[in-house]
Amino acid sequence: MNNKIIKILALASVLVSIPGFLGYVYYADVSAIENSEVSISDAGISEIGLTYCRLRMEVEVNNTSPRKITDLSVKFDIYLTDNHVGNGYFSEISVPAHSSRTREMTVTIYYAELTGAVLDMLKEGRVTVTMRGELEGKVLYNLMGFSQTFNASYSIV
Repeated sequence: MNNKIIKILALASVLVSIPGFLGYVYYADVSAIENSEVSISDAGISEIGLTYCRLRMEVEVNNTSPRKITDLSVKFDIYLTDNHVGNGYFSEISVPAHSSRTREMTVTIYYAELTGAVLDMLKEGRVTVTMRGELEGKVLYNLMGFSQTFNASYSIV
């Protein structure tokens, strides 16, 4: 009889431990993505053409958690002085625990889309580059996805 009780208790402890462990892994992965930060570490005009200009930006993804973030993708819209001028995307970035990764990108902006931004720039005397978007990452051993919104700005004087 004692062996039967021991087997039942062992099975019960295994059945409780596995969901508890998976719950912890899910929570740790989600917290890592929620606490990550996206920022624009540098921005500037890299080329000026007759009908367009190229905006060079360095986008930094900072992981403040003790857990590695894998297969992170970032989708975003780009605004110049609160006027939508384009969008961007980069994928498959992994950020180790307590570190950051920087991606440099170039965005082509056509002058026809800039009328409102130019007027606002002339009023304010500066251009503010803003990114609004969403981070998406895999959690629970890449079985589930999780997303987090973000907003980052950088002023060019």
